[in-house]
Amino acid sequence: MSDRQMWDKLAQQRKSSAAPKEKVRGSAKRNNPDYAARSFYLPKATDRRLQRVLLDLQEEGYELDRSELLNCLLTAWLDSRQGSDLEHRLAELLSGYKPEAEN
Repeated sequence: MSDRQMWDKLAQQRKSSAAPKEKVRGSAKRNNPDYAARSFYLPKATDRRLQRVLLDLQEEGYELDRSELLNCLLTAWLDSRQGSDLEHRLAELLSGYKPEAEN
């Protein structure tokens, strides 16, 4: 194999490995002006419980990430402070993350 062929092969391998990766759900929030980035701390035990709930919801057919789940929980809680039924409102918000065929 000539040097030229070797460099061409390396360039081709780089191009194929640099191909666009599958878009991660929710990654566009960073660039969305309707969203605000926030950091917060959770006890590790709470974080593990949150992760388990997300996995359970995914097994039930819901398609949401951590920030979407937290948004649903906070929105339902905030709405309940103005008279909405917390459980009903949370179910209503979460239903938006379940494919239509399963609703």
